[in-house]
Amino acid sequence: MEALITRYGHILKRILEGCDYEAVKVTHEKFLFDCKHPFFSQSLRKSSFDLRGFIDSFPPDLHLRSIHLQVEISTEIYMIVNFLNPEGSPLDIRYGAERGKTVVVKNAISKTRKEKVFENENFVDMFCNDFSILQRFISHQKVPMDEVSFKIFREDHAGTFAKIGSMLSKGKPLTTRKIALKVYRVEEIMAIFPYVAPGVLKDNYFEQSRMGITRNSHQLNLTDVAKLEQWKKADTVEIKDFTVRYPSRFLHFSRVDTCFRTISMEDIESLKNAFLKDDTPEFFEISAEAPEEHIYFEHVMKKMGGDWTEERNRDQLRRFRQVTPVGNKDKVATFLLFYSSLKLERNCLSED
Repeated sequence: MEALITRYGHILKRILEGCDYEAVKVTHEKFLFDCKHPFFSQSLRKSSFDLRGFIDSFPPDLHLRSIHLQVEISTEIYMIVNFLNPEGSPLDIRYGAERGKTVVVKNAISKTRKEKVFENENFVDMFCNDFSILQRFISHQKVPMDEVSFKIFREDHAGTFAKIGSMLSKGKPLTTRKIALKVYRVEEIMAIFPYVAPGVLKDNYFEQSRMGITRNSHQLNLTDVAKLEQWKKADTVEIKDFTVRYPSRFLHFSRVDTCFRTISMEDIESLKNAFLKDDTPEFFEISAEAPEEHIYFEHVMKKMGGDWTEERNRDQLRRFRQVTPVGNKDKVATFLLFYSSLKLERNCLSED
């Protein structure tokens, strides 16, 4: 078969180019013949009986481990696809605009770098075309991916999320255990999040794209997100460089790491009560940007009750610890109180 590819590969390439298969043009002809990266050729299976037989001789590995999309500059989109098969090397593709032309580079960070230049093409549209083919491939995958991440560092590319969301809305829900989104506003989360398979999704990671000292001043309004089954059925959530509100929205998670815009004594009391029950959550690390009632140590400790032990961390900053039995008493809840943050954790008792 290798001899066939070597001898007649250029003939098949010309046939495919004559059929105007955009994905083949975009991602270079070698993808078609590489059994480790077969997904760009899936749409060719209905072309003709003979060609289909040729392609079917390569049993496709329909399992992707992860997809990572990153937009750092206004003229470039970078995508990395990792395969579940350990023999399959990662596939990375850069879509960019250079001197009025679109340049697509396969394996941009490796020695097997291949580049192709296109006239009168938009690099965002070419990326979307390849992503739509990738999406059809994922729809046949039998196991969930470990992670899908979409991260933008340029606000003028925020519309790319809407385009991806539009494609996702037309197919099967994206099956991944973790979704990681680096965004400017909640609208970009809502462009993607509703099209992830609920129940399969376990871990959520949302991060602020803005840089600088004002990052935490931006509040993430989760009203619409919290209504979705994807939110309700997930296990963990981590939100970085945004502030949020309403701790009650987070009590069903087993693990939470976030910063609240404001937090009251009533909020803290409800969190403690949740941890003293023998179910979720298991870990809750929260801080407050503008705590209500000035959450001083004495005030919080008095409100929460129990015995507290004073400690000092490496920087000699004060903190207080309380350990309380939970449920049937084979577990303990540990509360660590800092000046403007509170860490709650529940663990099983050691056999010792």
